[in-house]
Amino acid sequence: MATQKDEATTKSEEKQGEKRTIGMFMTAPYFFGVAEDAYGRAKTESESSGQVMYPSLTAIIFSAITLEAVLNDLAGFSQLPMFTSGPEEVRELLNPEKVRTLVTILNLMTDDKTGTVELKLNAAYTILTDKKYPRGEGPHQSMALLIKLRNELVHPKADVLRTGSPADASPSVTLHRLVNSLQRQGILSKSDLGDDVASAFVSTVATPEVAKWACNTTLEVVKDLLRVLPNSSPKRMLEATFSQFIKNGIV
Repeated sequence: MATQKDEATTKSEEKQGEKRTIGMFMTAPYFFGVAEDAYGRAKTESESSGQVMYPSLTAIIFSAITLEAVLNDLAGFSQLPMFTSGPEEVRELLNPEKVRTLVTILNLMTDDKTGTVELKLNAAYTILTDKKYPRGEGPHQSMALLIKLRNELVHPKADVLRTGSPADASPSVTLHRLVNSLQRQGILSKSDLGDDVASAFVSTVATPEVAKWACNTTLEVVKDLLRVLPNSSPKRMLEATFSQFIKNGIV
């Protein structure tokens, strides 16, 4: 778990005779700490033939939540005095224009509730690199798969079982494709979900191997985001709060 204080440096303001401090703290490292801890428990239980589904499921869900929280944390910087006031040359020195544009856009997308994790990451890469989001490459391909997995777990839809239906006509084909994607990448061992796809899905994907992959995927996305972020307050805060996770890795 992240234990260091991650309060952003802020300045005090006077309002109606009262001294008010504007600040923020980052929640993403705490969510990732939960994911990492859950994976550790799943791994330990696996080695002793114990119950692995619940800690594995926790690690998968919280890894995905961390990605959303990282982007929302970055959006929160747009409200801080270092971004909203002071001489332009000082703000440019502390936080380059691209970074200020990024946090402003992320904040608007968060407030409007219109931005998915993928859309926000796409905006981040476009703003910071002047290039399109590298979909289908490196950690971004895994990230898209992780988000799909999280959505199927957290937002399940009414489903018709496959009994008596050809696979290509089954409403459960989405779950099969998702499991097949995990299998093709070597994340999930070969298995037959059978006819009762919906009830077997959670127990099939909630494994220590998938939990480890989920944690590593999130960590790689964070590292890649740090790579493209210019030196700035958000980058320093993100580095500080994830430094221990990056140093230790997921083993």
